[in-house]
Amino acid sequence: MTDTYKIQVTELVFGLSSALDLVSHSLVNHHRQVFGFAVKIAEAFSLCEEQQRDVGIAALLHDIGVVAFDYCSAEPQFSDAAYNEHAELGYRLIREFPPFLAAADVVRHHHASWRGWDDGLSIGDYGARLGGSIVSLADRVAQKIDPGGCVLTQSDDIRSWITDDCRGLFMPEVVEAFLQESEKEYFWLDSRFASFTQLGVRSALSDANLLLDLPGLQELSALFGKIIDYRSRHTAAHSRSVARLCEALGRLAGLSASDCSRLHVAGNLHDLGKLALPPSILDKPGGLDATERKAVKSHPYHTYRILKDIEGLGEIPAWASFHHEYGDGSGYPFRLTDAEIPFGAKIVAVADNLAALTEHRPYRSGLPRDACLGLMQGRAQDKKLDSELVWLAGRHYDELYDLTVTAQREALQEYDAILQRSLPVSRA
Repeated sequence: MTDTYKIQVTELVFGLSSALDLVSHSLVNHHRQVFGFAVKIAEAFSLCEEQQRDVGIAALLHDIGVVAFDYCSAEPQFSDAAYNEHAELGYRLIREFPPFLAAADVVRHHHASWRGWDDGLSIGDYGARLGGSIVSLADRVAQKIDPGGCVLTQSDDIRSWITDDCRGLFMPEVVEAFLQESEKEYFWLDSRFASFTQLGVRSALSDANLLLDLPGLQELSALFGKIIDYRSRHTAAHSRSVARLCEALGRLAGLSASDCSRLHVAGNLHDLGKLALPPSILDKPGGLDATERKAVKSHPYHTYRILKDIEGLGEIPAWASFHHEYGDGSGYPFRLTDAEIPFGAKIVAVADNLAALTEHRPYRSGLPRDACLGLMQGRAQDKKLDSELVWLAGRHYDELYDLTVTAQREALQEYDAILQRSLPVSRA
């Protein structure tokens, strides 16, 4: 495999958007619907391919601030203040990945009302204003749809609601484009029945590609890792720690530099499926009950399901997803045997254990060296971890532990910086 990855933006962002939908029943298909509405409305404007792409990316990731920071974990009923704050948090997250910078500006302003722009609200250039208004209207329309009823019987009422009750919230040109496009039945039917791929065919996303070298892929995976970890300050550094431990263990095991870099990516992505778990499980101060333990066993499945369809990742999905498979076949969720578990996945498993055992969690403090290594050696004897990798971890414990301490310090500093109290609108 070469060290340059050609990853379609559709697959890349659709995968991340699918992960966001794991968080709440209220979000299932929400980002897909908003994307479908937004790209249809955007077609009415003379946007270049890059601008269309940015609107599409923003539509797919617009609620990333809600998800990453567990802003409202139940069925969110946001005030205007909360709307603007989660948009700002989303902007601060995705702007760190340069190809998403313009889309981040759209996300930042997708809940700023049109009537506020004439009152001195500084929200960027016309492109960000237009894109933000398109995504905002698409978002409100998607929220208004009753999933239990026929969407065509609801369309007239929603159109009237936009024109009568939402006056001043959106650019007049965007409202006009929506009214024109929404006269077509397919505008509404696509929101219910079209797949991501079918929706993408009519947008600039369908032909856009990102060329990423391994450092670029690491940077992208770091964004995924932050979304996973930032739901709780207790886990704000976990994926970063695992990524660095994976890379170091790969080097100690004699793997090539490119394989070590891919292991870094797998470490950032290994817990992507934990977005499906509620904070009540992630932050529980005591032991999990039987029902909660079963829920936890679903997370590597979701990681694999999301990543395996992103063409170009090669073995990374398997490395990231099989870190709870055990050599004796008793692991989860695929019950693989030792011969079926890739060596990269065994490295991720050891790195995950080492990071988790040394981190402070709500239910215990981080373990000291001897206790940590004792538990890992016991798991190796029980065929839960690779014994040679556990031996390597013990031999180089101080070096590896220093990596986790540095990762935790950096992650907490970034986490607190993003959540600084200088957000444009205070929490409602």
